[in-house]
Amino acid sequence: MALAALSFGVSILLGVALLWAWRSRGDALRALGAKQLECEQLQQELDKCQHRFEEFKGTLLHDLRGPLQSVTGYSDLLASDATGPLNPKQKRFLENIRSSTPKILDIIDREQADCGKQPW
Repeated sequence: MALAALSFGVSILLGVALLWAWRSRGDALRALGAKQLECEQLQQELDKCQHRFEEFKGTLLHDLRGPLQSVTGYSDLLASDATGPLNPKQKRFLENIRSSTPKILDIIDREQADCGKQPW
């Protein structure tokens, strides 16, 4: 009789433990679902921000290209002595400009290609 009562008590305890575990599992699954939904919403927000950044970057690169092309054109004009001779210091400054602008334009071209836009 004592053994049967003990067995019944253990069965009750196991049943309660299983019920608690099942309930805890349900709570965990609900919490996991809520976190998954939150992650999906954050991913959508991140995608929107990434898209806006790419648009901004494309616009910025496009807007930088025009002035740099003007600098290149005017520096070529100055180098041709069409506006008169330059002194050695002016020639050195002009060469710095003429060597730097193509590098910057190349960077702009590569970045625009990464954005999927034509560089012109």
